[in-house]
Amino acid sequence: MRPLQVWLPTLSTSLADRAVFAAVRTAFQAWNGESIVWLLPGLGGPTQWTERESQRVLAVPAAHVERVYVYHVGENGWVWGPESMNRFPGGRVEGLLDTWINLWEEKGCTFAPMSDSYVMDVPAVEDGSLQMEGQTVPTSTPVGDDSTPAQCALYRRMAVPVRQKFFHLSLLPYSLGVQLPERLAGLCPVGGSIYEIVAQKKTKQIASQSVTDVDRAVWQAKDFAPPYVTEGRATREALWLWPLFMASQAAGLDGGAVVLDEIEIRFGLRFRDLDAAKQTDAWRRTMARPEPVRRVWGPIGLFAALLLERLEAGQAFRVCERCGRVISGTRKKRFCGPRDSAACYRQRRAEDQRRSRKIRGKQLGR
Repeated sequence: MRPLQVWLPTLSTSLADRAVFAAVRTAFQAWNGESIVWLLPGLGGPTQWTERESQRVLAVPAAHVERVYVYHVGENGWVWGPESMNRFPGGRVEGLLDTWINLWEEKGCTFAPMSDSYVMDVPAVEDGSLQMEGQTVPTSTPVGDDSTPAQCALYRRMAVPVRQKFFHLSLLPYSLGVQLPERLAGLCPVGGSIYEIVAQKKTKQIASQSVTDVDRAVWQAKDFAPPYVTEGRATREALWLWPLFMASQAAGLDGGAVVLDEIEIRFGLRFRDLDAAKQTDAWRRTMARPEPVRRVWGPIGLFAALLLERLEAGQAFRVCERCGRVISGTRKKRFCGPRDSAACYRQRRAEDQRRSRKIRGKQLGR
């Protein structure tokens, strides 16, 4: 697969607000390999520091507080970044797009009361010193009104259907958020909103379009992706080495040894261990060199990018003739397999067995 750089915000995915959108763009431009990015009010400019375990942090000026974790998905589908094994099921992106597309068919997504605020430790930089202070921050960011359209193409397209379909929710005496199934919960912000749900419905609509017209679906996916999918940069170390390390460790192998062997095979460089390798000029020339990468913001961007990649490869989706679920597979595939929907698959097999017994019974009756 095509490597990805995934930015997962903690509080809100929405880029509808002008100020938030501008701060995120500033973070994209200032980013230089940090694994955590803060949007902080009151900063004079981008600031970097290092936390425990050599974890590099970037902070940029913003009107609203936000904490973002940056992950990298390798060509093998494995994810490297802070607690990636917990945020991504099994540390991989495999199967996530299909789960997202069929979110409502699995009945794993519900609306639930949501707090308007969230308590977390926020860094405060004063006189050159850094301190973490507990703060209560809002779980969502404002959006532009009709008179001042936000600088977000996706929001403009979603605004009308969101207000029409979910207007009654605004009449409730409490805020309503989206509660996703456990498999996807680690990818979404605590202020999960109806924007993720509308984006999910758009993703499914495009996938369904590919059943009859892949080219049109590709065009729709490219139109849908910005500004949540953009072009960024990352090092070969982040995009290739560490995802390979993660996959090797998961397979019960010595990840360090596997990586060093692959470096020797690919680049003709021989190192004794990773720590020593990182201090050499040869490492900086090969592993630390920046390369272009498809950068995504939040779950909306992640699933838009995964959808676009699949469609660009000419892999159209199919619709199960039995349950109507959108599924992956070849043109000959007509029904859900065990990995698409275990329930549909079991029920179809049971129906096939009953039909087979009925036919055999008729034959024996002759």
